[in-house]
Amino acid sequence: MREGKFKWVGPLAEKKIGLYAKADSTIKLEKIEEARKFLIGVQRSGHGMQYLKARGFKNFDPSTKPIANLRKLLRGNNDLWFSSNATIAGNCRRVNVKNCQAKIKLVLLVENTFMSIAFNKQTPDSVIDLWQGTYDALYRGGIIKKILKAHGLLS
Repeated sequence: MREGKFKWVGPLAEKKIGLYAKADSTIKLEKIEEARKFLIGVQRSGHGMQYLKARGFKNFDPSTKPIANLRKLLRGNNDLWFSSNATIAGNCRRVNVKNCQAKIKLVLLVENTFMSIAFNKQTPDSVIDLWQGTYDALYRGGIIKKILKAHGLLS
């Protein structure tokens, strides 16, 4: 695990990894096995493809870039996209998809993590404390929430 290899400041944002569908989709999933009957967009050799392969899935459509998966999902070429809220928000911005959260929904949460800033283990604790204190002040002041909302990272 990476946690013990670094010193951390955060958490900066929540990262929801899972299966996403178009907002108007009727797909409802309670467990990953139920996704076997749908075509799933994944990034070639990425986390999603490895996760699905390890569980015996073969019904995925790999692309080399997340933007391709976004476009395929929005056009209806794929039923689902194995991705994260951060990847979706960033790629919606790149291709100028407005109001992305209203067009794509999470139908199965696979992993929920938090993004943080990693520092070298040799970084003095006083530096870490300064960064964390500054981050905490920005959070309390509502600045962090505004930034996350502006980038589509708040649900």
